[in-house]
Amino acid sequence: MAKDKWDKADVIGKLTGSLLIPIALAVGSYLFNLALQERADRQKTVELAITVLQSAKTDTTPKLQEWALGVLQQTTTSASQTLPPAVIDEIKRVPLPTANTVPSPATRLSFARVGNGLITTEDFKLSMIFDGIDGRRLDPDRGQNMTSLRYSDGRSLDSLRVPYISVPSTNIRDDNIHFGDYVVVINATNGKQAFAVVGDAGPSHNSMDISPALATLLGVKFKKDVIGNDKLSVLVFPNSVDANWPDLLDQEAAKWFDEWGGQSRMEPYIKREKKGN
Repeated sequence: MAKDKWDKADVIGKLTGSLLIPIALAVGSYLFNLALQERADRQKTVELAITVLQSAKTDTTPKLQEWALGVLQQTTTSASQTLPPAVIDEIKRVPLPTANTVPSPATRLSFARVGNGLITTEDFKLSMIFDGIDGRRLDPDRGQNMTSLRYSDGRSLDSLRVPYISVPSTNIRDDNIHFGDYVVVINATNGKQAFAVVGDAGPSHNSMDISPALATLLGVKFKKDVIGNDKLSVLVFPNSVDANWPDLLDQEAAKWFDEWGGQSRMEPYIKREKKGN
């Protein structure tokens, strides 16, 4: 009788665990995206405040100027860089200088929407990412043992086995891209094609990271963070993530690619290097 009770308890425990793990992962993903959105909102607020403070001083918008200065003070204080009183006095009297001679760095990849896909073929900075299982050992300088995309049991990806890309967090936020979305990557340098998933997010720069597994499929030569001059064309299907990606990545990505239009539709967006006569 006691054994039956233990068996029932074991079944209930396993059932509860199988239900709680997906819920925990969903909550974690939601909180991560929420944090990205909050950070983006703060950044936009600071940018607006700086724009106000760079404008010529007038007597018509004193409250706006006061608000903008307050935002700047709060931001610098939270960064442990409190503005000295003399600096605050100068900002009240003189507009902040502008840096028109210094171009602002790109903070995201530039995607073009084509059908239900997003394509980028620009000359973005390409680098390697070893994050995931054993990431710190593979790349002691930058590697992390975790990835944003994980298996249902909570394990991170293995960069040596899973072909994945990492895009700027600004693209995750602005382009409705989700971790696990299917990706098609074509190496215009050698014509090789591979399927992948969005596995992680990185700093807001005009750059993309690819896992060693993806680099190998594409014939991209690399050594740690040193990578060749290959030109990649990348097609992402926003909101295509489903539960099939771990086992059926190639099949599911190929299905999305074929329904989108396949190679014939992709061809005009592939930047092939011109060969000499």
